[in-house]
Amino acid sequence: MKRLTFIKAFLLGLIARPGKAFGPAKIEDCHTSADVQGPFFRPGAPSRVDLAAGYAGEGDPLHVEGRVFGQDCQTALAGANIEVWHAGPDGQYDLSSGEYLFRGHLTTDEQGRYHFTTLVPKGYRDGPLDRPRHIHYIVKAKGHRTLVTQLYFQGDEKLKDDIFVQQNNGLQRAKAMQTHPDGGFQMIFDISLRGE
Repeated sequence: MKRLTFIKAFLLGLIARPGKAFGPAKIEDCHTSADVQGPFFRPGAPSRVDLAAGYAGEGDPLHVEGRVFGQDCQTALAGANIEVWHAGPDGQYDLSSGEYLFRGHLTTDEQGRYHFTTLVPKGYRDGPLDRPRHIHYIVKAKGHRTLVTQLYFQGDEKLKDDIFVQQNNGLQRAKAMQTHPDGGFQMIFDISLRGE
């Protein structure tokens, strides 16, 4: 989705609901809810677990881990493909460098586990959008629907006013940052896919 198309979709969402407060959609099942892909996806990210490799700036280390489950929300999916990307500690996306900063491609192990290290992202303003900090995911596994979603950060003040959080059960995907034993922070984000 191109940046202008993304912003237009946001504005049309506001117009379609004049005077109406945004409330979370009904959560019907155990599957991870979808979210918008946004305009800053960049294909070709390398397979790696250190998304901050090559970044010369400063930031707080973040370890993210979780498991990917199938249709029954209990069976771990080995070999699931996960694409992740996010804005850096400065609130900017890397759209052109050869380092593909804060972008990476992962594959789950035999127990459906994945993990990566990065730096805590910053929220950003883009036109009328004032987005909370988040990490984008695209998750694919054989026999299951592709999931496009976002991981949000519990306690971010911008969550309550973000149209995409409110329309897409984003609060369900807002996870707490805990202190990591090796320094920095850690988050756990498990994902359950729908069957085809």
